[in-house]
Amino acid sequence: MNTGRLYRLEWGSPYTSPPDDAPRILAEIFVPGNPTQPPGELMAVPHSLGGGYSLTCRHISPPGKQLPPETLARVRQKRLARRVYAKTPMFAEQFIAAEQARKPDYYAGITDPDIEDRKQAALQREKEEWLDLCLRPNRLVVYGQEPEACRRKSAQLRAEMQEIRARFPAKTQP
Repeated sequence: MNTGRLYRLEWGSPYTSPPDDAPRILAEIFVPGNPTQPPGELMAVPHSLGGGYSLTCRHISPPGKQLPPETLARVRQKRLARRVYAKTPMFAEQFIAAEQARKPDYYAGITDPDIEDRKQAALQREKEEWLDLCLRPNRLVVYGQEPEACRRKSAQLRAEMQEIRARFPAKTQP
């Protein structure tokens, strides 16, 4: 079980917060494999269309692997050569030599310590999340209930849509 999908009922806007200090994620379930439909257990969690929460789906794969410095150096040098040859093939060798002289550590496969620390922290978080999800496959986790304000907003939107449909009936095809 290496990959799967994480289905969530989560707050739809990254720029606002749910009302009444409600959680950003109402419920989630990790389903191993490549399912095309969200599980019925998740859809049974009470939520209203238009209230602010959305059904989201993310592909989850195992965390990436670390390249050894020799391989990283080779990859960086090949990318540099490809970029320079594409732009200035006539003077490519000179530009490549100048760039490698300007950043010798980078093209030797050594990454800046600050960047490396942040990268290691991100990889550790990904690994912990992946292991947590793999330990609870097909298990629904409910973090909270949809606030009443969201249900009222959803009901208001439905009422407005009914009013619009009543004023502008659909044309029938002959």
